[in-house]
Amino acid sequence: MTGAGKRTSTGYARFLAAAVLVAAAVGAAGYLPTLMLGGAAAVPALVVGCAVAVAASAVGGVPIALSGPEPASRPQAALLAMVARLFTALALGLAAAATGRFATRPLALWTAISYLAQLVVDSRYAMRAPARTESDGRAAGRSSESG
Repeated sequence: MTGAGKRTSTGYARFLAAAVLVAAAVGAAGYLPTLMLGGAAAVPALVVGCAVAVAASAVGGVPIALSGPEPASRPQAALLAMVARLFTALALGLAAAATGRFATRPLALWTAISYLAQLVVDSRYAMRAPARTESDGRAAGRSSESG
């Protein structure tokens, strides 16, 4: 694996870890209110809603991870990521609701809440600056000096 490929996979792995941590925090914060308001049957809907949001973030992060370091590729990758994330969340949320195994209202509520919380992680990942190595800096310096 090249240096750039390794940086990309490491960045994506950190992004996924952050997405899982945010989902765990949302789930922990919502556990007691969900239990009190919806009963024990609503708790699995909370877990699945958080999982749907993590899966949507994972799919949405792929175009960002695969985008090149040139600034022109970033807006297109961000738009593609946004669409992929939305359609993944809708498809998985509707599929989970269609099974009939989960309470529908808590599922919809926690999918939406988790999705919104994941937008912070997704936005930070999309806005990250491409990593540069020392050799990239030297090459850029040489090209500007010779011009």
